[in-house]
Amino acid sequence: MKKITLTIGIPAYNEEKNIINMLKSVVKQRQESFILEKIIVISDGSSDKTEKRVRDFSKKYPIIKLKADRRRLGKAERLNQLYRLNESDFLGTFDADIVLERDFELELMMQIIVNKKEVNVVAANQLSALSKTWMGKFSTASFYMFYEAAKKYRDGNNIHCLQGSASIIRKKFAKSLNIPEDTSVDQGFLYVSATQKNRKGFSFAHNTRIIFNPISSFKDWRILGLRTLASDKQNLGKLFGRKILSEYNMPKKLIYESILKCFFRNPFETAGAIIMNFYIRKFPLVTNKAFKSTGIWEIVSSSKEAIRI
Repeated sequence: MKKITLTIGIPAYNEEKNIINMLKSVVKQRQESFILEKIIVISDGSSDKTEKRVRDFSKKYPIIKLKADRRRLGKAERLNQLYRLNESDFLGTFDADIVLERDFELELMMQIIVNKKEVNVVAANQLSALSKTWMGKFSTASFYMFYEAAKKYRDGNNIHCLQGSASIIRKKFAKSLNIPEDTSVDQGFLYVSATQKNRKGFSFAHNTRIIFNPISSFKDWRILGLRTLASDKQNLGKLFGRKILSEYNMPKKLIYESILKCFFRNPFETAGAIIMNFYIRKFPLVTNKAFKSTGIWEIVSSSKEAIRI
């Protein structure tokens, strides 16, 4: 029986610190039920050593292909490019600043999307790397006190569980996608597109483990807050109508339970997270509208350090 095929696509902008760790975590993946045909890295006009490091690494692993045209177009357009380039049965879109913790993360994701024919998108479970800074610890607490609640809501089938940095998409569905260039946060668009006709079009891979670096500076927290708290919802409301914003609603009981659980586990970090979240909502970062309209955002550099597992 012919094995199904998978291509991994990685948009990258100035990811010299972690890109090789990410690629190593992909090439070591078991391929028991699929064949990894290609790993496509698209450099979005990187000005650091990202492209050189990918080229050097690809000499050892010829399935790695680098696309670099020197232009900065933003993640949305680079994802569209990957959707058009892919010819495998399935396309995995992964960020460059993460790593797959174990050698069977792709297998777990593929088992879901292959066995459930109605699923067009499967997203991986994400875990924060340990941080040495207090701001990083506050950021980690902030992530978990909401994410843990999201994973319980509808068994993870909700917009909050599609983080956008680790997804596998069915080929036919990927070919139908075209993310508007001014989309600031792609995961909202992807989730709504996958579930508009059928709630079962999305599935969450609870048992996977994808590692990311938490943001560890006050400035980066404000930038990320602007993107995820305001711009993502504005974009979705414009594209799909205001009613779609109800997808962001979640039972308050789940949220309060998750916050209390985090507080009893790490009281100081959770208190810091609550204060920081209150601040960025009360005093949101103000930025240039023309800058926002391009879909190209200021990078949160504190989360771009190398991840070693």
